[in-house]
Amino acid sequence: MADIIIERIGGLGGFGLPGSHIESKGKLSSNELSPATQARVERLFATYGTGKAAPAKGADSFSYKISRTTVNGVQVITVPEAEVPAELRDSVTDRLK
Repeated sequence: MADIIIERIGGLGGFGLPGSHIESKGKLSSNELSPATQARVERLFATYGTGKAAPAKGADSFSYKISRTTVNGVQVITVPEAEVPAELRDSVTDRLK
């Protein structure tokens, strides 16, 4: 199965944005996820993979960039924090660059 890379971006500290000194990132294999979370990830890619922009939730809110590799190549979506399954959010750790 595919690896899923999760990056937290934005927030008051500007995590993951150009010039940021903090990187918030996680990596999971999709086969590590519960069936419910796998289904949720599929729905997120179906919704946000169509080019639909994630709605802004405020200047200090987080978004998550979720990447995966499929037979068709790399897919990347950006979604609001509230829509990211806990299993993915919990895999993210912060580190100084």
